[in-house]
Amino acid sequence: MSGLAQQSAMYSTSQQWNVGDCVTDMSWSPDSGKVVVSDAAGMLSVFDVQTGQMVWSVIAHDSGASQVEWRPNGGAIASSGQDGVVKLWHPESGETLVFLAVGDRWVDHIAWSPDGNKLATSSGKTLVVWDPQGNEILRYED
Repeated sequence: MSGLAQQSAMYSTSQQWNVGDCVTDMSWSPDSGKVVVSDAAGMLSVFDVQTGQMVWSVIAHDSGASQVEWRPNGGAIASSGQDGVVKLWHPESGETLVFLAVGDRWVDHIAWSPDGNKLATSSGKTLVVWDPQGNEILRYED
């Protein structure tokens, strides 16, 4: 039996994950035990991969969520939205940890640095780099 066939046999396909609208992005937890999903209605949902259960779900962004990214050390989840906001979430409870008002446009992209000590955001032609506490480190605007 191939490695893929053996691995597939370990997981049940009978579990369905329901999200509020079309999925816009998703990201694995660093330990591969959970998946966070963002959707076009602005919902953010975390699912346990082993049990198939939803851990938590919250309305994260008013006009739709665009991206979601798990912090490399597992300590936070970043989400961006069409509301010009980036939020950092507690990965276990769904509590908002940090609120970043990036601008008045959609936040198109977010990316954690490999060490998890910086978060880069882009909105239009504006690039901002933040620390995990929400302090602006660098801003570039054209």
